[in-house]
Amino acid sequence: MDRTAELRAFTEAATALAAGRQSVVEVVGAAGTGKTSLLAAAVAELARPGLRIRTGNAAELEREIPFQVFLHAFGGQQQWPHGDDDERFWDDATVRAAGTPLSVEQFLLCRRGRRRIAARAGTGLVLVLDDLQWADRLSHDLIGHLLRYPVAAPLLLVLAYRPGPAVRWEAGPEVRRLRLGAATPVLAKLTARQLQIARLAGTGATTRLIARELSVSPRTVDAHLARIYRLLGVPSRAGLAAVVAHA
Repeated sequence: MDRTAELRAFTEAATALAAGRQSVVEVVGAAGTGKTSLLAAAVAELARPGLRIRTGNAAELEREIPFQVFLHAFGGQQQWPHGDDDERFWDDATVRAAGTPLSVEQFLLCRRGRRRIAARAGTGLVLVLDDLQWADRLSHDLIGHLLRYPVAAPLLLVLAYRPGPAVRWEAGPEVRRLRLGAATPVLAKLTARQLQIARLAGTGATTRLIARELSVSPRTVDAHLARIYRLLGVPSRAGLAAVVAHA
C-alpha cells in the first residue's frame, strides 16, 4: 500500500520540532485499516540522530490503571536519560490518581505530567500513543490537557485510535487528522473534473489528447494533474496509472 500522502502529514507536522513547538497528528481507523503499520512507517521515516521516539500502547485489560499509556511509553526505558526517575514519576502519579481523586488533584497531576513530558523533549521528542480507544480516563485527561495547553518544546504527539465514543478529548483545528478506511476509495479525494483527467491520464492519454477530449487548454490539464499528484501522493503519470488501475 502506498503511504506517501499519509506519511507526508507526519513529516509536515515534524517541521514544528525545529521551531521548538508542539504539533499533533491523529490517526483514526477501524481494526484492520493499517494504523499500526502506518505508525511503524512514520517512526522509520522520522528517525534521525538526536530525535527521541517513545511509543505507548493502551491495553483493554489495563484500562482501569491511571495514566497507563504514558507509563507504558516512559516507564522501564533503559536507554532513556533518567529512566528510573521517569518511571518513579509515573508510578507515583498512577498511585496518587487511584480511586476517585478530586477534580483539582486530577488537573494538578495532568499539569505535572505535561511539564514532565516537556522537560524530556530535549532536542526533539516523538510520542506515539496507540490503541487509545482503550486508554484510561486520566490518560485521556492528560492528552486533552496537552491539546489545550501545548508545550513550548519540540514535541510531536501522535494519537491513534479506533473511531467511537471512547475518545474524550477535543482536537483543535491545528491537529492533522488522518482517517483510515479500507472501504474508502482513494479516488474519492478528487473532484469530478480531476477524476475525469485522472482516468484519462491513467489510460496513457497525453495532455493534448485530454485537453481536446474535455475542451480545455493543455495548461489547465497540467495544473489539474499537478494537483492530482499531490492529493494522491504519486510522483508521476506512471504512479497515477497504478492508482487508477487498482481503485
